[in-house]
Amino acid sequence: MARKDSSKSSGKDAKNRPHPLWERLSEPLRRALRRTVGWTLATLLLAGGIALGFQAVEKHVLGHATSTHPIGVEVRCVVTAPWSFDPAVRVPEKLIRRVESALTPERLGFYDAGLVDAVHSLALANPWVRTVTRVQRLPVDARGISVVQVDCSLRAPLARVLARRPRADEPTTGDEPAVAYVDAEGVRLPDADVPRYALTGTGPGGQEQLTFIDEQDAPEATIPHLERIHYVGLRGLAKLPPAFGRVWEGPDVAEALRAVQLLYTRPYGRSDLDAVDVSNFTNRDPANAEIVLLARRDDRRPTAIQFGRFPHPRADWVIRPERKLAWLDQYARTEGAGHICGVRKSLDLTIEGGREGEAYKDQ
Repeated sequence: MARKDSSKSSGKDAKNRPHPLWERLSEPLRRALRRTVGWTLATLLLAGGIALGFQAVEKHVLGHATSTHPIGVEVRCVVTAPWSFDPAVRVPEKLIRRVESALTPERLGFYDAGLVDAVHSLALANPWVRTVTRVQRLPVDARGISVVQVDCSLRAPLARVLARRPRADEPTTGDEPAVAYVDAEGVRLPDADVPRYALTGTGPGGQEQLTFIDEQDAPEATIPHLERIHYVGLRGLAKLPPAFGRVWEGPDVAEALRAVQLLYTRPYGRSDLDAVDVSNFTNRDPANAEIVLLARRDDRRPTAIQFGRFPHPRADWVIRPERKLAWLDQYARTEGAGHICGVRKSLDLTIEGGREGEAYKDQ
């Protein structure tokens, strides 16, 4: 029995004995290897714990961020280009706020993976947004609000269109024709958001014009000084109004807007141009011009200007618009006292050098 116990004891000692290679190592080297192995195991355990912690935090945050309430998410529009043909004209603050509200997606949180794409899609579909440069998430601000910033340019109303007849879903008041608003590209803009009032003053960069959708949007002390914004009227368009955000189809619309922009390069154009009539755009009546400009001011009598049409891109016998504009410049300087209305009943720009119509009798 004693020998049997001794044999078991010897087996255990052999099993617990270190590997011969380990016994050959010096004691300092063995201590160094023990420390290296120990630090390696600790590092692996720490990295695994951090990874599990990040997964738990991500699951917790995203689980709350994708809830049905986008609490703490705000869309902010930064207008990156001049809003109007006149750089001094400012976008109404109410319009910016309305666009921002329309670009805020429902049922998405700040950390939702589809938030930026959703905001970008809403911006492209908004009738007021012309171009989108960038959509980005910003760090949480001091209020604890998470912001999505949209760098974009907005459309500005250039003219009001007097429709030949209203759309079926747009009843008119009384016998008045439906009124729509378009920008320089002919895109129809929502009527309720178009600014109607302006206030001219001096800002940090010089003279500027603030615009307002409603009279009550202006500071109370400035309301008596507000001016009603005048939009050139477009008459005689062949096609019906499109939906908001869609281009008003037809060459007559494009040419009428081109005439407005041409006249707006002159001070008398911005002050005197009241309407553009394209009812004879297809030249049904050869005795009248395809485009007729109506110049009128509150204190001056109207003048009908036979503008004609713009020349085709290829060879065309029609007088170029630059020559017509030069003749109007001369007329305003020599006879109109800086204006193109009030002196004569009509002007004809369809012939070389222009032709003056009958003067008002008291001129």
